[in-house]
Amino acid sequence: MRAKRGSSGLSGIIAIDKPAGVTSHDVVSRIRRVSGEGRVGHCGTLDPFATGLLLVCVGPATRLADHLMALRKTYLARIDFGAATDTDDVTGEVICTLPFDDALSSFDFAQGYLTQLIGEHQQIPPQYSAIKHEGAKAYDVARRGDKPFLEARSVEVFAAQHLSINYQGAEETNSLGDSVPKGAGERGSLNAVLPIDSPKYSVQQAPLCSVQIAHPNTSESLSAPQNREPLSPAPFGTESPSESVSSVMSETLLSWNVVFEVSKGTYIRALARDIACELGTCGHLAALRRTQSGGVSLTKAYSLEVLEQRGVQDCFLDPAQALGLPVLILDDERLEYVKNGRPLSCPPSFQEQDVAKVACVHGSSVWALYEYSEQHGDLRPLVVIPGGVSGVQ
Repeated sequence: MRAKRGSSGLSGIIAIDKPAGVTSHDVVSRIRRVSGEGRVGHCGTLDPFATGLLLVCVGPATRLADHLMALRKTYLARIDFGAATDTDDVTGEVICTLPFDDALSSFDFAQGYLTQLIGEHQQIPPQYSAIKHEGAKAYDVARRGDKPFLEARSVEVFAAQHLSINYQGAEETNSLGDSVPKGAGERGSLNAVLPIDSPKYSVQQAPLCSVQIAHPNTSESLSAPQNREPLSPAPFGTESPSESVSSVMSETLLSWNVVFEVSKGTYIRALARDIACELGTCGHLAALRRTQSGGVSLTKAYSLEVLEQRGVQDCFLDPAQALGLPVLILDDERLEYVKNGRPLSCPPSFQEQDVAKVACVHGSSVWALYEYSEQHGDLRPLVVIPGGVSGVQ
């Protein structure tokens, strides 16, 4: 019988720069081994092929996980047009190929279209996802060859900024970010275009619908396919693109590099799928890197190797900054109130600034999150963390 994991006494939040080919659960397991702490959890899954910022809570700090997961997230994404996959990303098998309109290679058109995405949307999650329906995870159903029933969910796009276009080895870029280099490179990287492989794929056409997307600068309109029926799925979880994807996309490459800021629960690969569909073609997410989560940017993240060298405690973030919350400094008396979940009076300055939620700080730790109660005119506890969460600067 396996020994039960003990408590290490550690409590904090870590930012990890997750490499490709590693699952989010792999990161959690590694931090458990390094820290000796059993209570470890991440705050928002990154798919194995994706890279970038993964927030991980250690010890009692796991009580903050839901609050961290609810924050906005920012991604750098590459969308490849012309080929759809069963997973909606580069790890899947090609299930559909379609031509695309030359208008999609225009930077002005791309940014004009992306600007229209800002707002709330009803999004159907990818069939290869961990969402459960009738007790079964969608990807388990899809692996069996069945079509999982997934209801549309409300998501929000707060920002969509176009960075550059790759079109058959050429590029068009703006001044906001690094352009994608011309020529061949490793597929799946945001800093490279696709290698050339021998074509080995079958073409299957997706149905078209009557939705019309107007070109921002002309009177042109594009037919947009929708309600694409997913075909028989391929094995899930590969860390590199399938040969068929590379073969298809090596023939005609059109890629958009885009920065998205989105709400909790938004699938960027579903966003890529739906963008291509609306624009009269098909597509998939070719690369993904998370760059921001709430108040934490990728610049504050550590690699797993550096984490092991420095030690977990030396890598803790400031929890109040991570949550993006104002701080309420506690004296010894009010700290005892907080430990027991008692209400606190609301400082006039907070009322003037219409502050809804605060991080309660004593010493170098956050001990609780409180929110303003209009009914009582004071602050009431949302979550109390025994021992506090270390890292306040």
